[in-house]
Amino acid sequence: MLLPQRGDTMKNTAVSMPTVTHAIKAKRFLQSQGYSSEIRRSPKTSEFGCTHVLIINGDKDVVIALMNKHHIDYGKILSNEV
Repeated sequence: MLLPQRGDTMKNTAVSMPTVTHAIKAKRFLQSQGYSSEIRRSPKTSEFGCTHVLIINGDKDVVIALMNKHHIDYGKILSNEV
């Protein structure tokens, strides 16, 4: 279960991840920035070959900007409200 952090927002962002290693790296980094997240195995492989999904308790724009700034690879943004 994801716990609210980084303010009062309850927005969750789901992002497909190319590998479980990328998902773990992103989870650890975002945790160091105050964002809780959860790694889930995707029910099927995406068109980008992604097999895992990272669900982050945070606004999509902020989360994606942090991941881009720190060169963390990700696949597709699946949703902004999970």
